[in-house]
Amino acid sequence: MRACLQCPRCQQPSNEGGIRGIRGIRGIRGIRGIRGIRGIRGIRGIRLRPKGIGSTLSSTYSLVSMHMCLRENMIDHVILTVSDFKRSVAFYAKALKPLGITTFIDYEGKDGHPDLKGFGDGKRHFFWLKEGKPDPQAVHVGFVAKDHFEVDAFYKAAQAAGGKSKKSPQARLEYYPGYYAAWVLDPDGHDIEVVNKS
Repeated sequence: MRACLQCPRCQQPSNEGGIRGIRGIRGIRGIRGIRGIRGIRGIRGIRLRPKGIGSTLSSTYSLVSMHMCLRENMIDHVILTVSDFKRSVAFYAKALKPLGITTFIDYEGKDGHPDLKGFGDGKRHFFWLKEGKPDPQAVHVGFVAKDHFEVDAFYKAAQAAGGKSKKSPQARLEYYPGYYAAWVLDPDGHDIEVVNKS
């Protein structure tokens, strides 16, 4: 049974051939439920000893993998420093629209904290801007696209909003199978990428 490929911890099989991270599964009764799951401990191994459980065991592994990989994105937010706050807010509002990033929030800074502008998808705000001294060479941001059409749409929208093309939409199989991306420089020269991995 293979581990979940989306979770770095799950990629290492235990000695029993399962996925790491759960101990104490005492038994499985039929197909109505799983009994005796005591908890998740550490990242070392599964102790599964019931016999004759057939496909129910496979279901158990699937449930465990799902539980361990609920947080697919382990980065909560990124703050990008820009030289002209209003200009950059206008740029990203237009450039990110094709990706479904269409909700915004303002954070009024105080006690030394700067004003912020947050960008999100209606569920959470994960990309933020603040005004200051940018360092484009130190930052690279990559956004996820659902398909190739979104990559193409971002590329066009970003240039129309004042960005400069770095690399047009293209397949980059040397990075990853099915890797399709475009790169644009924002008004401060930050390297902004949008990628779809099919």
